[in-house]
Amino acid sequence: MTVLDDFGAAPFRAGNIESVGFPLTDDQRSWARRATTIGGDVLEPAAKTTDSGVYPNAALRELWSAGILNMTVPKESGGGGADLLAQVVVTETLARHCASTALCFHMHESAMQLLSRVDPGDAGLAATVRSIVEDFRLCTYATSEAGSGSHWWHMDQAANRVPDGFHLKATKSWATSAGHADYYVVPLRANQHAGHNELTLFLVRGNTSGVEPIGTWDGSGMRGNSSTPVRFDVVVPPSARLGASGYGFPLLFAYGLPAFQLGVASVYLGVAQAAYDETATRMGTRVHTDLGRPKSHSEVVQREVAEMRLRLDATRALLYVVADNVSRRQRDGADLVDLLGESDLVLSLAQTKIAATETALAITDTALRLCGGSAYKRGGVVERCFRDARAGTVMGPDNDSLKDLIGKRTLGIPFPWATT
Repeated sequence: MTVLDDFGAAPFRAGNIESVGFPLTDDQRSWARRATTIGGDVLEPAAKTTDSGVYPNAALRELWSAGILNMTVPKESGGGGADLLAQVVVTETLARHCASTALCFHMHESAMQLLSRVDPGDAGLAATVRSIVEDFRLCTYATSEAGSGSHWWHMDQAANRVPDGFHLKATKSWATSAGHADYYVVPLRANQHAGHNELTLFLVRGNTSGVEPIGTWDGSGMRGNSSTPVRFDVVVPPSARLGASGYGFPLLFAYGLPAFQLGVASVYLGVAQAAYDETATRMGTRVHTDLGRPKSHSEVVQREVAEMRLRLDATRALLYVVADNVSRRQRDGADLVDLLGESDLVLSLAQTKIAATETALAITDTALRLCGGSAYKRGGVVERCFRDARAGTVMGPDNDSLKDLIGKRTLGIPFPWATT
């Protein structure tokens, strides 16, 4: 027997850290292992329930009990102190098992990154962050508006100053965890005379009278995440304002956008990975009687699976590199507000979200085709991933808008928020 007899005998599967050779730290790997365990034990059994339209509150509570929810909140605020790359790895891992739960987790984690960093000197906000971490409270964003869609740099609705604080009267088009979130991060124009990107951020309690989710979520995919519109008609105290008045846009883009964009990418990469894994398993076990061997022996199938792997690993490499870049800058003490003017950072976030969501579309299309009619039936992994993947490209900021930004800057045209 020679060394070549065993070389390459074991099947290789894309979709792990080693497949892209990325050097994760021991801490990041530890978070990944914890996510793998709870993903298999808790989220995978919950996936069919969430796909029936049930919000994954129980699964999110398990993530909280395991210390995964609030993983990126600084340790001094009671969180796990993990960096953005660790969050990316965990979110992708969770999404392989249940995309709806992973998306709700991602929205909470992204909002908490903003809340725990937006104003370190605000003792009241610090106390709120600690209570969220300690008492199992859920956060989300209520950002998009009907008039401007997912163009976060253009808001039409405004806050009004009143004697008791601020009157918020607005309807936000989509809010993941609507009706279940304990807190909403709400960006609005600072006042009726402010420019469309002169925003102020507010933190609004979900149980406040005048906060009203509209309708019932009934999407074709991501069915458990309760992404309905939310109507706000509420007076909030001055302490509900996050940061300075009119300064919400740089705060949202600096502390919210990196975690948000990379988190969305992680969710949809996880969806793609789940479809790939199921396809690879089926190709190795499905035997056509006329051929007498598994479909995996077909050169057509081999080529298709190879192309799936190429897309997965290329997207994962991009995602990890961009997340690691942001993480390293934060560890080195960089304030992300100062990095907002760097076109390369903004564009790399946009490119990553586009790559991951379009990879999810391509992978699930191929998976459904290779697995055949049985995969089209309601309730299977491939069919669920196929539906879940459809939402990614239109999640704000949507891919067409992001491509427009990339094209503008590539051709020397300013970002739209620099000209309004």
